[in-house]
Amino acid sequence: MATPVNDTYTVPAGQSINAGRSLSVAAPDATGGTVAQLLAGWSGTGFQLLTTLPDLPIYDASGHAGSAWDEGRQRLWIFGAETHGTAQTRNAIYCWDARDGLLKRQYAPDPCPGAYHISADGFLYADAANSRPWGMHAFRTLWFDAATKEVGVAYDAYDHALWTPPYDAPAIDIESRKCPFWYYNTVTGKWRKQDSPAITAYNRAGTGTASTRVPGDGWYRVNDAYIWHLSEDGTTRTVGNYSGKVPPLIQHFAHLVGRTIVQIGGYYDTPGSFLGSIHPLDDLAASRVLMVSSFPALAGWDVSNCWSASMPDGRIVFGAQQTGTGQIGAFILDWNKTTPTVTDTGHRLGITTSRTVDHYELKAAWSATHNCAIFITNRMGAGEKVFGLRI
Repeated sequence: MATPVNDTYTVPAGQSINAGRSLSVAAPDATGGTVAQLLAGWSGTGFQLLTTLPDLPIYDASGHAGSAWDEGRQRLWIFGAETHGTAQTRNAIYCWDARDGLLKRQYAPDPCPGAYHISADGFLYADAANSRPWGMHAFRTLWFDAATKEVGVAYDAYDHALWTPPYDAPAIDIESRKCPFWYYNTVTGKWRKQDSPAITAYNRAGTGTASTRVPGDGWYRVNDAYIWHLSEDGTTRTVGNYSGKVPPLIQHFAHLVGRTIVQIGGYYDTPGSFLGSIHPLDDLAASRVLMVSSFPALAGWDVSNCWSASMPDGRIVFGAQQTGTGQIGAFILDWNKTTPTVTDTGHRLGITTSRTVDHYELKAAWSATHNCAIFITNRMGAGEKVFGLRI
């Protein structure tokens, strides 16, 4: 499959498809949203409500969906599901389009239970044709490949898989399930999977652990005493032990800054005590953990599940929830110094809803074009919302 040139994509048959500023073959089957402000017309700073979404019931169906940012076409691609029951499984791909502020569903979700099944060889499919994946918890594991115009997901087939569809063969235990990478082609609207024993082994490691892709080098997961690496071609998985530099974590996000992975927002035995960790890939022995207690600016704030995004200069902007008030504040972690610092930007997103005790967010993204962070949340008032944050 050829790499696009001049924003075109060549499919195996040789047909060139314009993949630039339109959805092309993958025309959306639904659009909508109440647009409060377009990014292109916003010149302010602080938090800005961009869109209220009518069509993506994140809390009920896609609360653990993931997102990946397409800077070239200014789209936030969304995939994933709760999978806590048939009412919470929604496998469709969506995108939020910054150019018109609308949410666009790329295909109708497969009905539940519908044709969801686990194949005799251990793969999880959402359709009878075995052409689409079951939308699992994906909010730590998505990426966008600008060269191939694909959304990739490291498919963890047992993370929070609390709903079990029919099996094609006698019951397959969780350890027998396959965990491929799945790729959604945003031009053709088709899924493909990449499978190997090494990929399955990589995706099984560290349930709830963020997956980070280093172009040309492969994928990394860091948690507890271990780092898992998968080669770029998906054929080799290696495991390193580096003496417990990180506590056992779930629900953290990982950002690649040069050759360093910066993790933030994890949750473990003591909620709210862990801020992040730093992992130089060329010197993992120098990895270090960052605790909330080390940063006076975070006194009284919970960072367990809030959004974060890597800024162009490598610093990490992140959200935190204020204990007792439900307010979301914006902070900046400057990790690349002898003594890392956290700065309170002073920006606040007030909340007046009872749904403030939970603040799961989809993964945020930084738009270089508009010099701001973009994130989607369902727990900042009625309905799902897209916000911008400019420092």
